[in-house]
Amino acid sequence: MKRLLTLFFAITVLTACADHADDTLGSEALVYQQVDTFTISLKHDATKHDQQQLLDYLTAFEADGANGKVDVRYSTQQGKLWALKVKQRLLNNGLKPSDIAVQRQSTEQSTATIAFDYAVTISAYKVKTETCPILTSGVKQRRKGCFVDSLRLKQISHPEQLTR
Repeated sequence: MKRLLTLFFAITVLTACADHADDTLGSEALVYQQVDTFTISLKHDATKHDQQQLLDYLTAFEADGANGKVDVRYSTQQGKLWALKVKQRLLNNGLKPSDIAVQRQSTEQSTATIAFDYAVTISAYKVKTETCPILTSGVKQRRKGCFVDSLRLKQISHPEQLTR
């Protein structure tokens, strides 16, 4: 009898103290591809300004982790020199050689579009996470872990893998 009472008490303590399961959904994220193209003609007056804008963008791209693909196309010899400078800069700042493509633009393609000396297209995946509700002391939160999940999603180095 004493053994049965102890067993009953142990089962009651173990099951009665268990709280309900915590059904948290975590944080939602939107993964999107951002494609930016810079076309630069070295014959125009705004060339220095355009090149500075490109260099500023490359600096921001590199600071953001430089994960993405870069396609550099040139149509003139002077454009080729600039394209190779852009490639070397990206390689020096940690972008893998397999993520950089430098190609000569064919004459049929360059006459069909706006004439340029070189063009840089940067394609990178980005993550946009939801805004987590503000935590208030004494109020039960339904979205436990939203901040942690959101920060975890923002730190993923290759967000395109989240779509698989």
